[in-house]
Amino acid sequence: MFQLSEDQEARAKKLHEDSLVIDATSLDHVATKKRWFDQARSGGVDVVWVTMGGFAGISNTIRAVASVLRFIEKNSQEAVQVRTSDEMRQAKKDGKIGILFATQDAACLDGDYAYLTIMKQLGYRVMGLTYSESNMLGDGCGERTREERGLSYFGLDVVEEMNRLGIIVDLAHCGDATTMDALKVSKAPCLFTHANVRAISDSS
Repeated sequence: MFQLSEDQEARAKKLHEDSLVIDATSLDHVATKKRWFDQARSGGVDVVWVTMGGFAGISNTIRAVASVLRFIEKNSQEAVQVRTSDEMRQAKKDGKIGILFATQDAACLDGDYAYLTIMKQLGYRVMGLTYSESNMLGDGCGERTREERGLSYFGLDVVEEMNRLGIIVDLAHCGDATTMDALKVSKAPCLFTHANVRAISDSS
């Protein structure tokens, strides 16, 4: 541990207050349970990217969205759904937490990338391709073949459609080959919302 001077603490506090503070990987309990929402709010978080659905198919994904939308409606003085960076900044100005919809696994598409249109309309703006294991798109970082098996043809179609719709490709939890394929074919910048730097921590 190290001790900050009073001047350093004041500068750090001002930087935090002036910045747009985003929790880029938050689970849906932060946007369905008041206790966790209040904890994020007290910590100075301005936007939470709520990851929901993903693993359990499109119907359960929509059900998760409905739960979060009910929470936002019930707590409209403190929470608002956001889709763009301008809406995030406006939420901060209004003293509210912005809630952005995201998912960590494209398995929720049930093998049909047409569902991306519905997810875009619901407010999804970020989607992970795989979550550690393999799915119809490619291998996750926990698979034995992660360095060999890249994007499938379906995975290529999904990335292309995400680019068209303006949904950001998140490569956290993706395998090596899947990651490199996505970086090559995506026409828009990709994100790693939560991942280790391999030179520091070589973990899957």
